[in-house]
Amino acid sequence: MKQRWLLALVLFLSACSPKTSPTPASSLEVQPELKNIPVYSESTTWTVGIPGIETPEGYEVYSYLANVFKSETLVSFYEDNMPLYGWELFSITENKIGNIKGTTLLFSKGETIAKLEIIEWMATSKLVSVNFYS
Repeated sequence: MKQRWLLALVLFLSACSPKTSPTPASSLEVQPELKNIPVYSESTTWTVGIPGIETPEGYEVYSYLANVFKSETLVSFYEDNMPLYGWELFSITENKIGNIKGTTLLFSKGETIAKLEIIEWMATSKLVSVNFYS
């Protein structure tokens, strides 16, 4: 799982300019379980992909930008709110590559795993991405 986080981060760092623009995600059309992932207030909407990064084919990732200063605020938000949507937290991992810090939270619900990654994006916003695994 760390390898996918590293791949996403390497792709982000190597991207000189956006190759594709993320598009708003219709949670019911793209990934039905996305409707069961809460979005932090004062944020953009879910998009398919990560802004400025061309994701590998077959790698489905959804993301949004949260207007928040501290990643810890988002970590607490997901620890508190995911159980309300039926998710159980089973892992939190701190990551750092160069100057970019991130936190990975793994949740399970039935046979589905949601991997949420919170990445330092800018001083006033953090990127939240989610991948689903069965």
